Amino acid sequence: FWVAVEEDMEDLQDGLQPLDLQDKQIVLVPVNDRSERGSEGGCHWSLLELRRGEAGITGHYYDSIGVGNLSQAQKLANKVVSFMETKQQRCEVKVEACGKQSNSSDCGVFAL
Repeated sequence: FWVAVEEDMEDLQDGLQPLDLQDKQIVLVPVNDRSERGSEGGCHWSLLELRRGEAGITGHYYDSIGVGNLSQAQKLANKVVSFMETKQQRCEVKVEACGKQSNSSDCGVFAL
C-alpha cells in the first residue's frame, strides 16, 4: 500500500532499494484497494506479478473477483518497474485468468 501512495521518490528509493529489485526476474506485489493514506483500510486484495523478459518488464494482474484493483495495480507497476529497470519507466499490466472466490472474504487467500 505504501508504495502506491508515496509521492516522494527519495522515500520510495529508501524503501525499495534494499530489496535489490534490479536483480529479480519476478517480483510479486500484493495489491489493496485502499488508495489514500488518510482513508480507512481497504477491503480487497489481489496480486500483481512483474516479470522480466526479453521485451522488458511485463505486468500480470490476478484478481479473484474481477478488475477492481486494476488501476491500483497499474499505479504500483509503474512505480516498482523504475526500480527494476532504469530504462523502462512504464509497464502495461495485463489481466490474467485465475481462480474466483465464491464469497466476499477469501480474496487474501486467493492473492496468496
